[in-house]
Amino acid sequence: MKIKKGWIITLIVLMVLIGVGLMVYFAVQAMVQTEPSVKDRTVLVVELTGELPENSPSDFTLSLFEPPALTFQQVLNSIDKAASDKRITGVWLRVESPNLGWSKVEELQNKLAAFKKSGKFIYATTVVCNERDYACALPADKIYMPPEGFFELNGFIAQAMFLKDTLNKFGIDPEVENIGKYKSAGDMLKRNSASDAQREVMNNILDKTVASFNGMVARYRNIPAEQVTAMMEEGLSHPTEAAAHKLIDGILYPDEVDALLREKNGEKGRDKLTTISCKSYRRVSRPAVADGAADQIAVVYAVGTIIRGKDAYSPLMGRVMGSDTVIESLQKARQNKSVKAIVLRIDSPGGDGIASDLMWRELRITDQKKPVIASMSDVAASGGYYIGMGCRRIVAEPATITGSIGVVNAKFNMKGMYDWLQLRFETVKRGQWADMMDDTRGMTPAERERFAAMTRGFYERFVQKAADSRKKKFAELEPFAQGRVWLGSEAIQHGLVDNLGGLDEAVAIAKTEAGIPAGRSVRIVEYPVPKKLFEQIMESMAETQLAQVHPGLRQDLAFLGRFILPGPGAMLAVMPYALDIH
Repeated sequence: MKIKKGWIITLIVLMVLIGVGLMVYFAVQAMVQTEPSVKDRTVLVVELTGELPENSPSDFTLSLFEPPALTFQQVLNSIDKAASDKRITGVWLRVESPNLGWSKVEELQNKLAAFKKSGKFIYATTVVCNERDYACALPADKIYMPPEGFFELNGFIAQAMFLKDTLNKFGIDPEVENIGKYKSAGDMLKRNSASDAQREVMNNILDKTVASFNGMVARYRNIPAEQVTAMMEEGLSHPTEAAAHKLIDGILYPDEVDALLREKNGEKGRDKLTTISCKSYRRVSRPAVADGAADQIAVVYAVGTIIRGKDAYSPLMGRVMGSDTVIESLQKARQNKSVKAIVLRIDSPGGDGIASDLMWRELRITDQKKPVIASMSDVAASGGYYIGMGCRRIVAEPATITGSIGVVNAKFNMKGMYDWLQLRFETVKRGQWADMMDDTRGMTPAERERFAAMTRGFYERFVQKAADSRKKKFAELEPFAQGRVWLGSEAIQHGLVDNLGGLDEAVAIAKTEAGIPAGRSVRIVEYPVPKKLFEQIMESMAETQLAQVHPGLRQDLAFLGRFILPGPGAMLAVMPYALDIH
């Protein structure tokens, strides 16, 4: 009886704690959703640090007594909104190692440059600064670093990892079929070094990234590109060196920058600069649309490695794009009568080919009802390009990594590992191909031939759909397929994309396609819609685990995971390798 009472008391305590937790959660949620007040002569503080995802899949961080993490689009929207807000006098850009690709860096620069046209100032500060961090700060009027900061201007590298020998040590023999000269996704598993084709593409992208960076410095700091190259060879590392070469404007501690901004802002006699954080300012409403019933443009986010099923988080893969979630979002936007056009925002290296095809089909159906425009972010390659070609027009940034129209198929022969573990299997089958994909043995020559034919068939259908989308013949497009990765600046030359620009450009095209006058305001609605509390809790737990993994290691593990996560029978349309130019 005493034991039963103990269990009842424990259960009651747990229920009370859960109830209190939920009350706190919803109280904080209501509090952070209240629109903050903005004082006159306020400086908007934009902190670029850590992960800045395209969209926010979870609001569970509200329960931790702070607003949800900033998304990249919320940063851009806040800067855009501040340009016309008379209470905002300028922006203090604090750059602290944001995890952004070069496409997002370009989009950020364009937004900051547009902000400066309002006549307002931008001051940037950074403590530890590499080339990508510096590129984020370049549009600022002034850039400052503390005396003991670290300024890294020493060049760029591109790396690819190879696991053949590692897997072989564990008795695992990958059987890989690549279709396309440049489709080297499987090389990670079956080679010990880069192929000539892979090295060619890596060098091409590296050269163009360096040239783009040098052009950025020349444009914003008026330093010739050849001088920037010479500085890289010199290997700058200290803020005093950066200041001497006119790359930054001075050596100041944060409190000294604060004092400088107070004087700039007409608050010289005050102890504290009047500021508002981007996390708070994102909740400030834009001026109401005059007609009170703005047309809507839906932005459907397609982010992460592609799988069949629902959007999810994986400690190995990071953000995972589920085909069911994207299809459901497209259907909801299509059925919403207020939505006049749709922008598919893609940030994906590809994944499951079947899932990609299912989304492509839904996009074609949707585009027959309403215009669908693709906006490519950092990466829209292979399966990411596959879904993009289901749209009416494709918009990419010059630095977007795209293309990779090719296919890879892989089977892991685990016999060596099973023998080492002394595991024994007895197989009874009906049908000569029944155990072709069985991991207890390697494929026979006949099975390997069939395996290759299956993979080639998918590739040819992929290329044909791309050709149809781009209004070209197979033979015209196929030379630009072959699994080759292109930058957006190259893709437009080869007819793989239609326009260069970011999400704003895609929205403008969507308005035109929908017959909405350029001067008329539209309201942006985002899909998928926020998830329920329990889903938020579970996803936030996964996100917390993921945040503990180093971004570089996570990228390599995620690339390997793309061969595992889709499951058996999945034809993969993935990028040739995990590419990070830094």
